[in-house]
Amino acid sequence: MGKCINRLDVGSRVWVVGLYQHGYNKITIPSPTCGTIVAKWNEFSSMDNPLHRVKWDTGQESVHYFQDLYCIGQCRTKSEFEDSILREAERAKQTIGPNGGKRGLRIFMQNGDWVDDLYSMLPQLKEKGIPIETEQLERRPSLK
Repeated sequence: MGKCINRLDVGSRVWVVGLYQHGYNKITIPSPTCGTIVAKWNEFSSMDNPLHRVKWDTGQESVHYFQDLYCIGQCRTKSEFEDSILREAERAKQTIGPNGGKRGLRIFMQNGDWVDDLYSMLPQLKEKGIPIETEQLERRPSLK
């Protein structure tokens, strides 16, 4: 069984557009910078939004929620990650909501692994001729 390549876990490489005076230690991270997640924990037991400590390639360390981070698997750079996806992609499946909104995208690799919600790659996948299945969700009947 494969695994999700771009899941934020300890040991995963991440990329960030850049951050200015971020977090409690007011760290500034230039754009673009990559790093490695060195720890992951929940601040409060009632929260389902873990914090991630990242050791940046610049030598700095900072703490982030998932929204700030872009996981690039084990690749050194974002472009290396995207190139490997284009090289290994076998097919993709996108899910569209009843009103046309994006609900999910999964890119399946030849080795059984996959990448979730990487919408920026759709044009390159189409250009390369990777088959993309589209599932349109139906509107649920309203409750009265």
